[in-house]
Amino acid sequence: MSIKTLRLSHRLDIRNLGHESKTGMLKYKPCALLGEGRENQMYGLKKDYLTPNPREEPTAFVGPRRADADSFVEHMSRIIKSGRVPKAVLWGAFGTGKTHFAHYVGVKLDDIARVTYVECPPCHRRTKFTELHAAIMRKIGREYALGLIEQAIREANRTGKPLTEALGLDQDMAAVVRGGFASDRIMLWRYLSGEKLGSREVRLIGAISPQLREDDAVAIISSIAKLVRVFEKKQLLILIDEFENTHALLGDSLMMFIGAVRGLVDEGSDVGVVFIVSARSTDEMPYIIVEDPVRRRIGLTNFIYYEEYTHEELEQLVYQLLEFRREEGFKLDQVLKGIVAEVSETSNAKTYPFTKEAIALAIDKVFELRESGKIPSIRPKEALDLLDYALALGLQNRVPTLTSKFVEDALAKYPLAKE
Repeated sequence: MSIKTLRLSHRLDIRNLGHESKTGMLKYKPCALLGEGRENQMYGLKKDYLTPNPREEPTAFVGPRRADADSFVEHMSRIIKSGRVPKAVLWGAFGTGKTHFAHYVGVKLDDIARVTYVECPPCHRRTKFTELHAAIMRKIGREYALGLIEQAIREANRTGKPLTEALGLDQDMAAVVRGGFASDRIMLWRYLSGEKLGSREVRLIGAISPQLREDDAVAIISSIAKLVRVFEKKQLLILIDEFENTHALLGDSLMMFIGAVRGLVDEGSDVGVVFIVSARSTDEMPYIIVEDPVRRRIGLTNFIYYEEYTHEELEQLVYQLLEFRREEGFKLDQVLKGIVAEVSETSNAKTYPFTKEAIALAIDKVFELRESGKIPSIRPKEALDLLDYALALGLQNRVPTLTSKFVEDALAKYPLAKE
């Protein structure tokens, strides 16, 4: 079971942050060297926080793990360029950066893949695969998917090719597609997305049943993947995050879900897929993933374990995030010369605006929280939360550099650090 923790907002209201540390009221000394302007520019930073947003800043995936991500990109690229379909499982403890890893990979593969990121919906014991299918179809997009299908219909009409062959669908589903385009595209999209239709709507598009079966849902996704290859010369690659949500499935729903996932990863499928799973061991992984036919189809070498961070890795991550956030042209050497005599701790080009001791204290706290069982893994989140909080205090008080005292103040306000 994942341990839920509180996340500090990136948009802290620094006007209301307290200044009192555990040892008493601090008197921060403003720095005359730091100019006026946007508050975060005081330290030469592009933002007033370090923590990156994986969806908005995929290329902010920095630190020692970036080399691993680049190797994975090369691996996936080789598979796609060889004409094969990529399939993988990225797994590891909660919060270690798998989602950011996936978004970074998606951006890097954009020239050869149509990447679709989706979060697996919360599941109960009777959840159907069609709910995940609906989430995937929403992310692929109605106009994009229907546009591909329309191109295929036109091409089939022009060449005389059977529509079943052009779409990669059986006769019944191909007839539904043709009927839907002739009658009501929106209604067809609702059906193809897994929505249950009324009896009149079913008759209008010529469907056999009011809702897609699991195998038909898989066939629709595979058909779209086929059309992406034909018309865009790209690979449809679906990144399915939070797949541990399928843990709750039981009985017939579990078996039907397994059957659908088998279809997605089958050798005959055109769908590239990466499942992203939070699990600390193989025993914690969803049964759907470790079930033998699915596991064999994915391939054991394509199960990639994302380890917890070491102290050195967290340190390197912070240094590289600071470099990533640094404004170009900021006169860092000049600022460092001016503040060297004002603080007793070590601040340099890698650590500024923090001192080396401040960063070390924030990272040490992560290991303390892990040892006490308050967080499920050694990960960047808590260290970055504390440094963001300390940064907000520094911006408010316009101090020359952020010493370990600011991290101590952040700890005094941090929910997880309290007994």
